[in-house]
Amino acid sequence: PLFRSVQLKNGSLYALGRGNDIDGSMAHSISMDMGRTWTYLKSPFPGIHGGQREVLLRLIGGPIMMLGFANHPMPIVDVTNQTRTVVGLYTAVSYDEGETWPNRRLLADDGKGRKVE
Repeated sequence: PLFRSVQLKNGSLYALGRGNDIDGSMAHSISMDMGRTWTYLKSPFPGIHGGQREVLLRLIGGPIMMLGFANHPMPIVDVTNQTRTVVGLYTAVSYDEGETWPNRRLLADDGKGRKVE
């Protein structure tokens, strides 16, 4: 199964969604009652569409990892500490229960074969 939500340390659920963009960004949702009701907010990620899916995983050390697809240019800070925009499959990591996502890296793009950082 695909993982689209994680339980936060305070017991609430955190989810990302497809198809309900807020101002062009993917919506993220918080449920304080184990999924009976949800509050929807704008996430820092671009919306995904069609057959694309996002995945959320709680890593063993505690951070939350997100995998998604940027259809439109999304800014990242690369290994040289330069900001650039990317399109394609990416990952992001949050160390503060989904409040911020400081680490984002492109995993694969839709361009011709070449080295990708």
